[in-house]
Amino acid sequence: MNKLLKKGLSIALSAVIALSMTGLTALKSNAASSCGYTMSGTAHVQDYGDMDAVFDEASGVLTLGTRGQSKRVERITVNFTNESLTDSAGNLLEGGLEYRVHVQDIGWMDWVSQGQSAGTAGQSKRLEGLEIKLTGSLADYYSVQYQVHIQDYGDDQGFVRDGALAGTTGESKRLEEVKIKIVPIDNAGAMMSVNYRVHRQDYGWEASYLSDGETSGTTGESKRLEGIEIYLQGNQYSGGIKYRTHVQDYGWQGWCYDGEMSGTQGESKRLEAIQIELTGDIANYYDVYYCVHAQNYGWLDWAKNGEMSGTAGKSYRLEAIQIKLVAKGSKAPGATVLPYVDSEMIAQAGAMLEAAYEEYNNAGLKWLNETSVAAGGQTVEYYLGRALTDGLTNESDIACYTVIASTENIYKSIAFIEECNELRAGEGKNALLIDPALMAASTASAAISSKGAGHVMFQAGYIWGGENLAWGYKDPFVGWYFQEKGTSYDGHYQNIVNSYYKTTGFAYAYKGYGDPMFGCGCIAEQSFGGSASSYCMTPSEYKASFDAYLAEAAEQLSYAQAAYDKLNK
Repeated sequence: MNKLLKKGLSIALSAVIALSMTGLTALKSNAASSCGYTMSGTAHVQDYGDMDAVFDEASGVLTLGTRGQSKRVERITVNFTNESLTDSAGNLLEGGLEYRVHVQDIGWMDWVSQGQSAGTAGQSKRLEGLEIKLTGSLADYYSVQYQVHIQDYGDDQGFVRDGALAGTTGESKRLEEVKIKIVPIDNAGAMMSVNYRVHRQDYGWEASYLSDGETSGTTGESKRLEGIEIYLQGNQYSGGIKYRTHVQDYGWQGWCYDGEMSGTQGESKRLEAIQIELTGDIANYYDVYYCVHAQNYGWLDWAKNGEMSGTAGKSYRLEAIQIKLVAKGSKAPGATVLPYVDSEMIAQAGAMLEAAYEEYNNAGLKWLNETSVAAGGQTVEYYLGRALTDGLTNESDIACYTVIASTENIYKSIAFIEECNELRAGEGKNALLIDPALMAASTASAAISSKGAGHVMFQAGYIWGGENLAWGYKDPFVGWYFQEKGTSYDGHYQNIVNSYYKTTGFAYAYKGYGDPMFGCGCIAEQSFGGSASSYCMTPSEYKASFDAYLAEAAEQLSYAQAAYDKLNK
């Protein structure tokens, strides 16, 4: 009976062990199946020589090298086998891995295929950078992601993908550990992001990468950017990023790709401008926007998709940058009007400002003519042309009429009419209204008499009523009113205080004593009328109407001035 019991227990135990082994085998098989591939390899490590890589089937991550021992990796070999990675039709995908390394004193070595060694052995030369990519149809459905543990920086760089630079170049930093994994491209949880860091004056490289609109560099410290590295993260779409910089003394550099350094290191050369573009499939789904903080300008507006950002011809440094991925065609992160400044743009802004000033000042003459004709009067040019025909003046003398009719001088004329009304009020007289027809006539009369000639238009019968003329007075009422009042030579004074007059026009220009444009450097003319039409206005009404007329020209002038001021720094 005991023998039978022992035999039964033995059979039962064997069955349990067999079931357990079957279960373990099944678990192991399922883990490999969920990953869909296997990887193996070796790393040649400082002091240790060749060390086998460790592959975690559950996560699909291959790890090479060491951590926490400050040991450089000098060479790597990676093996890859596709067990069950298929396309949408269930066909096993073709292709594999290719990789290349950046080696101390050597730089980038040639690309090698899976199973081949990349790096050196027996030369004590550290690996500093690594790029890995998939080949064949495998690259259409999957992405290779890899992370390196960098001397001083650790894992701050995070995982990069599909040919982007992992590690550094030009910094003499060793790679100590490498992790590699393969993930599906259509993994919805792995959204795209852009990562970047800069080399700054005095500070060197930023220890960690910034991303998605964060500020890389400095502001308010006057520190130049000297180099930049940019790469994409995420496996939502295939593709990459390229960029180039405009460098002090060198100009535009060649394009760099996926984490490579653009700019210089150890040469104290400032970056002055940058262009950034997406490459491959991702460019169909995202726009890349970027803006820079430039010397003297501060933050410029956002550029996108290869547009220039920064300055040229100014010798101004870039100090900081922000980069952001935005869904294709979506709204920009901010203003996009002025991402870039060069000498040609400044010249164009200067020309635009000059044209705006001319338009603004010419608006005064247009205003005088339009309002005069509407009130039944004549244009300024009509009076001038008539005087020329009648031999009363010459083209040289009347060339100053556009100056007299400038916007600035019209406002001064309105102010003088207000002064006249104050003087009349002090004498108990009615306030004069502004007659638009007399304003145009006064402008023409002032031009014809600008060199000191007498009352030419008045004496020729072009205008009726009264007329005052003055040369050399910044304020003509000093002579007309204050110096003549109470004297026997008070004709100008009498015009000012005449109760018969109900309307007036005025013209004024001052160029300074000795200026040949006007006699004694200044001309003032005031005409007086005896009746008022419905087109006549008080000085405040006339000024308000003129303000409204000028609004558009003033807006354009303000815009042109702001643009020029922003550019010309």
